[in-house]
This record gives sequence, C-alpha cells and structure tokens, in this order.
Amino acid sequence: MDVIGIGETMVLFTPITNGPMRYARQYSSRFAGAETNTLIGLTKLGHQTGWISKVGEDEFGKSILSFIRGEGVDVSRVRKEPSLSTGIFFKEIINPERINIHYYRKNSAASHLTASDIDEDYLLMTKYLYITGITPALSMTCREAVFRAI
Repeated sequence: MDVIGIGETMVLFTPITNGPMRYARQYSSRFAGAETNTLIGLTKLGHQTGWISKVGEDEFGKSILSFIRGEGVDVSRVRKEPSLSTGIFFKEIINPERINIHYYRKNSAASHLTASDIDEDYLLMTKYLYITGITPALSMTCREAVFRAI
C-alpha cells in the first residue's frame, strides 16, 4: 500500500438551476471528500491506496463504498454503521460569485470514528498516511483516531 487516508466522504447535492434552494426542485448528486478525492487521484496515477472511515448502512453509504471501491481504492477498513447516517451536504449556487454550502454531517457515521477503528497493522503496510485538518475537527473521537494513526 502506498497511501492510506482517513476521513469522511459525503453525498453532495447541487440544484440543477442557480438561485436560492427554496426554489430548487431537481438536484444532481456526486460524492465529495478531500481524502477520497486525493486517494482516487493517486490510484489513477498508479499508486495503491486505502481508506479508513465510517459510513451509514444506508443507500448513500452503500453508494459511496461502491463508487470508491470501483475507482480502485481499498475500502476494507471502512465500517458500516447501521444506526447512523451517512453525511450529506448541499451546494447552493446563488450566482457565480455567491455559493453557499449547507452541511448535514452532525452525528454522521464518520463523525463517530474512534481510535479503536484504527487498524495499526493496516497502517504498517503503507508508506504514507494522508490526513487533513477536517477529520480531527469533526469530533473528539475523530481527533483521537487521527492522533492514534499518526
């Protein structure tokens, strides 16, 4: 394994038309997460990558896992949480100069990542650990998980 990343990936919904979301009736969706975006890019460049996180055992979580696995990233250390939801967020484009982001990630599955979710043997297989400041800011348990990985 060349690089292992730790972090949350969410479903991003963007209205098809610009303007306040209260008028939106149709949305496009995609996946977004700083860590998995980087891991996917590294995989496309020929590196072996892995991802540590949690998703809800919901359709969003299943979809994220399927997509990221399909991009060649190892998701064997991503845990599915049956009682928690996968995070989502909305990108409201009022106009090209004014874009608002609305997160719905409080109490998300990924925000419940803990130090016990970190498989030290898995990390010993890698050359590099990729983290951002986002994950430790999600919760105290996420912070502890990142620190344990470091």
